Amino acid sequence: MIGPGARGPAGDAAPPFAAVAAMPSTTEMSLRAFLQTPHARMPDYRLTTAELDGVVGWILAQKSR
Repeated sequence: MIGPGARGPAGDAAPPFAAVAAMPSTTEMSLRAFLQTPHARMPDYRLTTAELDGVVGWILAQKSR
């Protein structure tokens, strides 16, 4: 589920998007690199450039909330 205050499934180790956005290391470049790199226990999504732009923009927009 995605949205304000949304939580993942119980036992999900992934932090909320707002927490990711608030990390000092989170930049447009770091998000792009992370989202384009395969990770164990994570689906291998192949995002188009437009989809990647949208996801990165949405996560970065959570910084100001």
